[in-house]
Amino acid sequence: MEFIGTIKSITYPDNKTRFIIDIDERVHPTVISRHTHGSAPQLGLEFFDNRKISADQRRKSFAIMTEITRHFYNENYSSELRLVSPSFADDRKSVETALKASFATYKNIEAYSLANSDMTTARDFINFLIEFCFMFDVPFHEKGRFLGEDIQFFLYMCLKYRKCAITGKAGSDVHHIDAVGMGRNRNKVDSTQFRFICLSREMHNLVHAIGWNKFSSMHKVGAIKLNEKGLKECRIKTQPVSGFYIDIDEN
Repeated sequence: MEFIGTIKSITYPDNKTRFIIDIDERVHPTVISRHTHGSAPQLGLEFFDNRKISADQRRKSFAIMTEITRHFYNENYSSELRLVSPSFADDRKSVETALKASFATYKNIEAYSLANSDMTTARDFINFLIEFCFMFDVPFHEKGRFLGEDIQFFLYMCLKYRKCAITGKAGSDVHHIDAVGMGRNRNKVDSTQFRFICLSREMHNLVHAIGWNKFSSMHKVGAIKLNEKGLKECRIKTQPVSGFYIDIDEN
């Protein structure tokens, strides 16, 4: 059961957060007691995003959908031809309609429009488009278009779909940034404490040759940690067995 309300005040006693909330309707005590089972009632809190989609978000959404259209309809379309070709405009509109419908189904909403989207939903739509590109091998003609609102998500997709975070090459390697450490039992390694990045063989060899610090500075890229769910989704072993090779870069 959901109710809509407005936060009237916020305090932070004992490092906790305390809200005073006005609910837009009367919540009868029997409704509360029905959901408590004799214990203190627990509430979920969701903030509605009142910010409108930004121009940059809208531009990025259209740019990625243009790349998807180019990939599926005519890879040879130049930027100039895309601007003047009626057929390409029609194809891109069809792609946009299909992607918005798929996103609406994914989010369990009636429809999605870039015209009146909030910033949070727009970010989710961009990430939805980025994962679509990873899933269906849409090439990174301009990698900056695929970085989304959060570089962490892009790096996560690279690991999940084994594509190089630098070149976009498929079938790339998972590179472990942090050393396991001397004297530690590798059979009990906590992989959630390591940073990962997906690199092609060429990039992988380069990072070993020059060290992670110089490599990351050169390519303006970082690495990410994964929780247990992320490790499983990215098919990275959480408990290495004896003999399992952990790629170590101590530079």
